Amino acid sequence: MKYTLITGASSGLGKEFSIQCAAKVMNLIMIALPGSNTISLAANLQIEYSIDVSVFEFDLTDSILLIEKLNHILERFEINFLINNAGIGGTVSIRESLMEAIDRILQVNIRSMVLITQTMLPYLLKEQPIS
Repeated sequence: MKYTLITGASSGLGKEFSIQCAAKVMNLIMIALPGSNTISLAANLQIEYSIDVSVFEFDLTDSILLIEKLNHILERFEINFLINNAGIGGTVSIRESLMEAIDRILQVNIRSMVLITQTMLPYLLKEQPIS
């Protein structure tokens, strides 16, 4: 069985991507922050669209945990599509932002997205014929 992996799947565009993929009868792996109601959304999608959905809730800024979770996912699921959607923004001007807040934004928006893409790419390329 093949799966679409969606990061930031609990709200905003990630939630909508999850709904749209489910409507196309795509099995899903949804990654989101803990406590983001992703499990409830996943259960609804499973019932409404008769698909298989697995949820992984963790903080993408933890690179060691991210690698562990990605390895776990790759050992158990065949990923054929990636929607690397997770991201955060700032709520104050850069002049007022603490360096810790800026670091967190960079960790989620750049480092984790690159790490996910780099890890998933060999598996995704198996799906594409080489021309």
